[in-house]
Amino acid sequence: MSDPRMARKERGQNGAKLLKSRDKYNSEATSFERHWEGHYTHFIRGPQMNMSETQFRDRLISTGNAQETRERVTQGLLFGLLSEPENTSKYFSYLGEIATDNWYSALCNMNMILFEYFTKITDQAKSQIVQFFKLAIKANVGKIDNVIMNFVRYGSDGTDFTSRVRLIKGVVEMLSEKEGKEWILSLKGLSLLMPTLLNIVIRLVVDMPQGAGSDQTRSLFLNFAFFIVARRLQCCLYLGRDLLLILMRVSKTSQFSPLWRDLIKNPGQFGGAFKNVEDLLNRAPHSSVYPLKLSIPMQRQLEFMLTHLKHGNHEKHVEWFSEWNLGAIDSCSLRADVLRFVLASNHTKEFNPEMRAAIAYSMLTATTPGPEMQWAKLVMWWDWFGFCPPENPVGVEQTHALLRYAINTQPVIGQTLLEFAMREITRLHPPITPSIRTSFNHAFRAISERQGQASVMYVLENARLDAAIRELCKNELSGKSSTVQVINERRGPGWGGARGGTKPMVGSTTLPIPSINTEKPKSGRSTTPPVVNTPVTGAPSTVPPRGVKREAEKNGEEKEVKKEEEKEKEKGRGKTKKDDNEGHEKREIDSAIKGLKGELKILSLETNNVFK
Repeated sequence: MSDPRMARKERGQNGAKLLKSRDKYNSEATSFERHWEGHYTHFIRGPQMNMSETQFRDRLISTGNAQETRERVTQGLLFGLLSEPENTSKYFSYLGEIATDNWYSALCNMNMILFEYFTKITDQAKSQIVQFFKLAIKANVGKIDNVIMNFVRYGSDGTDFTSRVRLIKGVVEMLSEKEGKEWILSLKGLSLLMPTLLNIVIRLVVDMPQGAGSDQTRSLFLNFAFFIVARRLQCCLYLGRDLLLILMRVSKTSQFSPLWRDLIKNPGQFGGAFKNVEDLLNRAPHSSVYPLKLSIPMQRQLEFMLTHLKHGNHEKHVEWFSEWNLGAIDSCSLRADVLRFVLASNHTKEFNPEMRAAIAYSMLTATTPGPEMQWAKLVMWWDWFGFCPPENPVGVEQTHALLRYAINTQPVIGQTLLEFAMREITRLHPPITPSIRTSFNHAFRAISERQGQASVMYVLENARLDAAIRELCKNELSGKSSTVQVINERRGPGWGGARGGTKPMVGSTTLPIPSINTEKPKSGRSTTPPVVNTPVTGAPSTVPPRGVKREAEKNGEEKEVKKEEEKEKEKGRGKTKKDDNEGHEKREIDSAIKGLKGELKILSLETNNVFK
């Protein structure tokens, strides 16, 4: 016997058929459902009961072709399709008969549900949307890929993880079928659906809990992700250098390890889409990519905070955002995507730079210590590893602003962030270290040109940072081999641990690789073209080098110590002499007292004799 509570969940409550519940808190959504239900009753359900099928179709076509009633008829048919699973094919065929506008009205209304009411509709209605997509792909409906893209973005929502996996699994199963794969290959132009799906599917795979129950889903997701990369690579290149960031997380899986080796050692296998890893790392992501990593509600909430809030009034909003969206088991990965959106998004100029730094700092410090923290740091600095003018410097500028904010708020955190970046210059992929170092210098130079040299020196020469860190920055940016040992004893937990990249994948017995290549560079001439390094950290010529200055200070300190020792010796000698004088005087007094006592004794004897 079925559980009546589950039946209410599927149907909705208080008479709702699409919404989970009709109540005063969902007045707008309730109005939307009643509006659509009225069109369904007037144009669909009522005539169906009083007419034959042929008469009904003729009437439907006549009312659907009229411009003033087409929108209402479409909404009525969509209501029937989403609320009656047993009649899905019939209502879709009705939509096809009135779709004289190339499905424009139907797709717009479906997008309205996805943008405004998706979080309020029942699970049954969500499953029916997937069935609508499946039928639309079979009918070769144009522009349906954009609607599917808006749907799969809810895989990055902060709701229940299992529900989101089930949601995306329905889409992946649909597109993994023969018709789905043929449709993917037939898409003309560059579709943003492919990079959106790739990012969300791999992120869910990485955060999926280990267990026999999830192995099948994990394998399905990985095989589908590999198909996208292998067959629609040009679309995935919309991600730019973020494609490396995504593939890095699954580089040890059986599906992607051969592809990863080809990416590193034989990039010609990819048909000339890019020359090598260095070329891919130097490609900036498309500006539309960053919002697509998040669900539509999360994007809107972040845009509101970045646009309308002032620094100091944001703490409660950030706390509410985190509690609402970042409480699931994939919260660390979502925080990294939020961090990427806040720092690098450039689709609008209305974002407050100060709020960017404040929100990014909150996301960063709330990350779990360990591999997740290391991953968040890598995401934070990612644009710096391949920055190449004339690329838009928004990403590097906001990272620099975040670093300044961290130094002002808690210098230890700012110090560890800067140290991480300097260490990764040589660790990320040793064969292209000169190129990465040049990218960092380009980034600092771009900041210097836009904000002034003082802004750069505030970070690199800040007195709040340890001298070892400042020396490390100087050596790494100039290309000198650094032997500076950095002391981590003042750091909090998670800020100075071992490097890590992300959560271990299934079948992996070692820690996941955080870098593109863990092999040591082979000896011999490098295949990387020589890059002229022009570091921006050099001090003015009138200032003595740090080593010379420190040596002089050291010599001065030694002289001061010697002077103090001589003073102490003089004091000691003076004290000894004084003690000797005091002892001599005391002895003289004692001898005088003894002499006086002897004289008094003699005098007393003489006096006694006189009286006798």
